[in-house]
Amino acid sequence: MVDSILAADFQDFELIITNNGSEDDSHALLSDITDPRYKYHKNEKNIGTVSVLYTLFKATGTFCVVVSDDDLVSTGDIGIVCSFLEKYPTLSVVLPSIDTYDHVRGKFVKPAVMSYENGVFTRGYEALSQLAFFHTYLTGIIVNTEKLKECTSIADIVENGGKVGHVYWKDKLLMLGDAATIIIPLF
Repeated sequence: MVDSILAADFQDFELIITNNGSEDDSHALLSDITDPRYKYHKNEKNIGTVSVLYTLFKATGTFCVVVSDDDLVSTGDIGIVCSFLEKYPTLSVVLPSIDTYDHVRGKFVKPAVMSYENGVFTRGYEALSQLAFFHTYLTGIIVNTEKLKECTSIADIVENGGKVGHVYWKDKLLMLGDAATIIIPLF
């Protein structure tokens, strides 16, 4: 998966991998990567989904896509998604469609796990009512890290090592800025 991301046509990104306290040899498997866009971080212990927040706070770019370790990324449309993000600079969170990958057959199959039309929703009530309960996967959420870092309650959680589920901070983001759904599946 890492090789496919680094080989994507769209090159303006950073790749941050966080090992959430596992004792496997994942760092050894990744130690040969010399690409300057790649960063590795290991938590001392498994801290749950707050680990994603820690990683998002390390990001230097404006938008960050959350990808879990067992998800396959379709890199061909990253440039199109980035153009969409540039068109709507007020977005705090974007939810792409997520396809279902059949590992036995080696291809994406229907029905998709999550399927959206392109849509932009005003922050607050509209965004919450349209999106808060529909996208329960952590993978695929595209986060505006600048808006995330502006949210003092989330920054306090990260700074003080608190625990919080991804639904909490996703809903906070829906209150901070506009939200969108996009038809293009990245996963």
